[in-house]
Amino acid sequence: MFSRTRLAASVACCLAVVALLLLSLGMASAQEMMMDKMEYMPPDDTCNELPMDVMVSSDVEGVQCQIVTGQNIGIKALEMYTGVDVWGVEMVNAEVCFAGSGSLTFLDATYIPRKQMDVDYMMKDGMTCANIMHRGTVVLMPDMMAMDDMDSMDKMDDMMMDDMDSMGKMDDMDSMGKMDDMDSMGMMDDMDSMDKMDDMSMKYAMMKDSMDDMVMLMGCEITAEYSLNVRDAPGGKLIDVLPGAAMKAASARTMNWFKIEHKDAEGWVTSHYALTEGDCG
Repeated sequence: MFSRTRLAASVACCLAVVALLLLSLGMASAQEMMMDKMEYMPPDDTCNELPMDVMVSSDVEGVQCQIVTGQNIGIKALEMYTGVDVWGVEMVNAEVCFAGSGSLTFLDATYIPRKQMDVDYMMKDGMTCANIMHRGTVVLMPDMMAMDDMDSMDKMDDMMMDDMDSMGKMDDMDSMGKMDDMDSMGMMDDMDSMDKMDDMSMKYAMMKDSMDDMVMLMGCEITAEYSLNVRDAPGGKLIDVLPGAAMKAASARTMNWFKIEHKDAEGWVTSHYALTEGDCG
């Protein structure tokens, strides 16, 4: 009688162990199935969510993108510019384009710390583009190649205006009408000079408005169509870059510039590539 009881208890114990093993295997299989499903879930296409002045395209699945500015770029000398982080599980093999003309530099993330290197770039549909194979950050430096040299910038200033006296500080709309007619103002020496400037290069033209013409604003808000240079005065020294699609309150304006506050400092951005909302004069 005692042997039968012990035998029955042993059989019950074995059955319980087998049941626990089967349950454990079932849970492991279910977990593997869930992991397989998670593995094939496509990531969000963040490269299609970039501002309109930055484009990233790649044939590699799962490539991700993010705009970076300031200290997030990681190199102090580049903090005033706008860049885009591009990464993926493997090689990204991506084309990165910025609106406008300039030079591109690449911070290769396969090195620790990231290694800065020049990349071959080209103009494509009004954008500056480069191809990268590895993950990293591509940065546009618009003022480095927007003009061949500072002499070219000075010549462009001369073409835009003979001098501040001839502009007459634009006292009335008749003066503005004369400014629109570049031939009558003598702003261009000949049509060959005009042909050398494409539409995107014109965004770097600096109209040095007089501060005497400044008008204070209340309730004006601007949105940058592209990455805009921030200057210390209308047509003045470059101090920073306002990222594309950024919104700012404008406290004053001249004929061609809006005054904004950017990174706890006052600056001026061109009005020709700023969308306005409210009473902006």
